[in-house]
Amino acid sequence: MIKRVTTEIEANECDKMLNELIIDEKKYNKFIEEDFKVKFYYKNIMDKEENIILVDKENINDEEIIRGYVFARPIRDDEIEGYLINALYVKEEYRNMGIAKKLLNEVMNLVKEKNPKFIDINVMYDNNIAKKIYDELNFKPFRLTMRLDK
Repeated sequence: MIKRVTTEIEANECDKMLNELIIDEKKYNKFIEEDFKVKFYYKNIMDKEENIILVDKENINDEEIIRGYVFARPIRDDEIEGYLINALYVKEEYRNMGIAKKLLNEVMNLVKEKNPKFIDINVMYDNNIAKKIYDELNFKPFRLTMRLDK
């Protein structure tokens, strides 16, 4: 079941998954600090109507488990109003079950109701698994940032 985040408990669980996402991204970005932690981020932004935070919940052994989440927020690019899917994470034990696609489809449906001119999603260049999902949902490369490490 996909639902909008409405409680502090759900927001805190999203913070935990954001921390796991950041650790996962260390594979692609060596500058992420080992001890970097996020706390109370989603709790502080969940009540803003323009922010969309969704979780995938499943009832397992009479316990509601959050298996993944997605977060989208409004952005402006050259004075054009759009949305950025800012985070997507599915816990490792629940991957390859279609959860990421379900979350993305639902968040895109909600974003489209707001009539943005575009929907962006950022992905690390070498994250081929994520890029494959985004390709299947018709996202196209738009901008490439190149970096010289020193």
